[in-house]
Amino acid sequence: MNEFKVDSNKFIEVKILRQTITASTYEDWSVRVCAGSNCYVKLLSDLDSTTTNFPWLVIDASTIDFGNVKNDGFDAVLRDGTEIIDYLSVNGETGQFESCAFPYDNDISFNNNGTKLIKRVPDGFGDWGSEQGSPSGTEGNGNGASTSVLAGEWRMEEPQWTGSTQIIDETGNGNNGSPNNGVINDIATPALVGSPGTCRYGEFDGSNDYVQVPHASELNGSNELTYMAWIRPDSWNGTRQVFAKSVHGGGQGRVQMGLFSEGTIISEDAQKLLAGEKMLILRCLLLVELGPMSHWFSMVAA
Repeated sequence: MNEFKVDSNKFIEVKILRQTITASTYEDWSVRVCAGSNCYVKLLSDLDSTTTNFPWLVIDASTIDFGNVKNDGFDAVLRDGTEIIDYLSVNGETGQFESCAFPYDNDISFNNNGTKLIKRVPDGFGDWGSEQGSPSGTEGNGNGASTSVLAGEWRMEEPQWTGSTQIIDETGNGNNGSPNNGVINDIATPALVGSPGTCRYGEFDGSNDYVQVPHASELNGSNELTYMAWIRPDSWNGTRQVFAKSVHGGGQGRVQMGLFSEGTIISEDAQKLLAGEKMLILRCLLLVELGPMSHWFSMVAA
């Protein structure tokens, strides 16, 4: 869910983050909004054709009474049948909340009766923010911020990895990877147990195991890049590469960007190698207190 306009000309906007999700999939989705004791269900098969502009799907919300958004709040849940895709809690309303973990921000609180628009910034996956006054809304378009989409997503949930296994890029961009040097995947200790939870994951030996994804231009980025990963370290000794993207220029140069662990410090590096001499053009040490060994945590760098 990407945007809610809660006064006149009300609408709900959902942004599709994967190009492989087509109408045959999302037309079965629904958004259920509850404000106090009043609940409303809107189907994504009933889109506003005048403002919908894929990947932004716009639903007419004129029949929804959002109530006093400041004092009472509301919550909304996006579902595919019984499975929860996304959830939003506004000003503490949690009547529909279930014990799920969400990859993006899912709550907002504010103290202004004049709030008219609630939206994510950056567009599609950022934190929720609010606007007062007379915002026009941006239904069917980006929120004036980044309209970035996923270039690659590897969940590593294939049944078993062998040398010929394709580790699927879930975005549909075809940036599939292959396992090397005996790296395996497992299901014994997932990050999130239960249902829906998480499933399988890659298990690397810390020596020479790796997954290789062939070069693709969209993985280079243009002006901005964001790297995200869930990891479960058994040791922080030495320098460990979580993942990186290298671009080689026929032996004359290299640009490398990625996330690394160095002892108990996480670093985000961007390096340039020109004529045999490495030039470190960006090195950001993420000075965070790391959790204990054998526990899952997420890391993000942009």
